[in-house]
Amino acid sequence: MSTVKFTEGKIAAIEGFAIRFRHAGPGTGRLRDVRGDKYIKAVFDFTRKAKANQTVAAWIEKRFETKFPGYIAEVLDANGKKVHGGTLLSTVRQSYKAD
Repeated sequence: MSTVKFTEGKIAAIEGFAIRFRHAGPGTGRLRDVRGDKYIKAVFDFTRKAKANQTVAAWIEKRFETKFPGYIAEVLDANGKKVHGGTLLSTVRQSYKAD
């Protein structure tokens, strides 16, 4: 088991962009930020980043939702803003590159 903060960092190191865990459950807690010190059982065990021509929505569906049921991922650009699902991963990663 690892913490949400550790898992977010691991995903950032592999994928080249930051994410934010949100609660997927029903009720008033839905979409609330998950505390970084919360332990989760699932592990992000990918060793290579996803293809650059994949969309954010496809990444969430294929990589995040399969590993972390009960949670929602928000993919963030370099400014910490949520990225639209139709955005290519290459575009998200490019936002982190310094000029």
